[in-house]
Amino acid sequence: MTRSGPGPEGRARVGRLELLLVLTLLAAMVGQLAFALVRDGLTYDELVYIACGYKHLVEGDFRLSRNHPPLAKLLIAAPLVPLGLSIPDLRPDDHLWSWSSRFVHEANDANRIIWRARIPNAVLAVALALLVWAWSRTSHGPAAGACALFLTAFHPSLLAHGHLATTDMPGALTVVVASWAFWHWLRRPSRSLALGVGLATGIAVATRFTGWLLLPIFFLAAVWDWSHRRSLPALRQVPVLAAAMLIAVPAVIWASYEGRYAPWFPQAYLRELMNVVSLQKGEHAPTYLLGRWSENGWPQYYLVAFAVKNTPGFLLACLGAAAAAIWRPARGQPVLIHWVVPAVVIFLAASALHFQIGERYVLTVYPFLILLISSAVPQIVRTKVGLAAILIAGLLIAAPTIRAAPHGYIPYFNALAGGEAGGHRFFLDSSLDWGQDLPRLASWMNGHGVDKIQLAYFGRDDPGRFHIRHRDLPGGHFGQEGPPQNPFRGVVVISPGILFSPEPADEHYAQLARRPPDDRAGVFFVYRLGEDVPSR
Repeated sequence: MTRSGPGPEGRARVGRLELLLVLTLLAAMVGQLAFALVRDGLTYDELVYIACGYKHLVEGDFRLSRNHPPLAKLLIAAPLVPLGLSIPDLRPDDHLWSWSSRFVHEANDANRIIWRARIPNAVLAVALALLVWAWSRTSHGPAAGACALFLTAFHPSLLAHGHLATTDMPGALTVVVASWAFWHWLRRPSRSLALGVGLATGIAVATRFTGWLLLPIFFLAAVWDWSHRRSLPALRQVPVLAAAMLIAVPAVIWASYEGRYAPWFPQAYLRELMNVVSLQKGEHAPTYLLGRWSENGWPQYYLVAFAVKNTPGFLLACLGAAAAAIWRPARGQPVLIHWVVPAVVIFLAASALHFQIGERYVLTVYPFLILLISSAVPQIVRTKVGLAAILIAGLLIAAPTIRAAPHGYIPYFNALAGGEAGGHRFFLDSSLDWGQDLPRLASWMNGHGVDKIQLAYFGRDDPGRFHIRHRDLPGGHFGQEGPPQNPFRGVVVISPGILFSPEPADEHYAQLARRPPDDRAGVFFVYRLGEDVPSR
């Protein structure tokens, strides 16, 4: 019988030099996450995750919950409990966004809340890096592990969503953890590991509904594994695994709702699941890609995202790993299927959906892709040419990522897309403009001596937090300052999400979208219109 266990290198103790390298890479990742955590303004979805998470955790009230299970939101809210925040009453006319805005911006001090709520996900991002390192090292040795950790620590999209108080990073981590547990169970099936798989799967589906993709992933990976290894111990243990899943998964879901709803399958979970289904049936915003809008999404959406949202070095690493696999196909490495299947299933599932509003919906693909790339490293480093190629790819990964830090990781686009300045030609929403750049707008105003602006802001942050004096133009979401007396005159600042909207709130937007901006302030488009330009 052939097992897919670790080789001698994978079982070797971590030496001092390797430990130093691991700690250095982790420190680099922590530094980047911490920098982004305090530099980015509140993103669109963070508002509701923070507010609803706190209401879930403190009051056990899930009435405002929608689209995602509560586990990640409970984690986001945990650091806020010692603050003893004020929870506004629900008004008859309240909806998810209005109440959440009152909670974050009116009833409490947003400056105290936001950075604290982001800390748990930053910790989870580091945990994901450690898991990817450990899994790669166990299966392919220290060199592969170091490569996996490096690729994770300098991946713009993982850094972009690893410091935000959203469900994307928890969703990615929980799927990888469950896949790792299932891999261990297939190698050495036991009751304890079966329970571990059940608990990990339960945590995944209580974090994001995409966790249910683990079921076809497990099935396909197991069929391939059993058909190639001709080994039946795990097959005989399938009833044990099934029993563990049937008990653990509903129990975790029930516990995540604090037992306040019908035991074993809370109604709130089903209601949120139905909300997600309705989004796929047409009750969703149109999808933007390459300057065009579609009500039905685009099959190539995530392929384009992969091409323009990854660093040149990462794309080269993917090509190199693919070439190495074709040149010398890996044999006797069943672990690879546990990385290929999740990456393919998640990518295809996301591509088939009509609801496409950002690369983050395939964020979970990247850890598995990183594991696959790293598996080729021991083979590639055997030659001087291969080693040189790895060093060049590493430079082309780290340099663009570090360079992106001051501008933020959310709007990162590679040179193929024309960098951040060209990103709006490809994507909007959470791949470019998620409301995060008010701090950079404030810096731009200070640096250019601009005292007051007319603002069309796509987001849920408060410009007042950053002392941005403004009047709101049509289409903006915050709208507390009221409209200007002479709209579209002076310094006009517009979010890409409003400027390129399929249904512009004002005819001026369509006109301005056809001309280049006079300047850019982060992702914002800046226009100087007319002669009456306010300044200091």
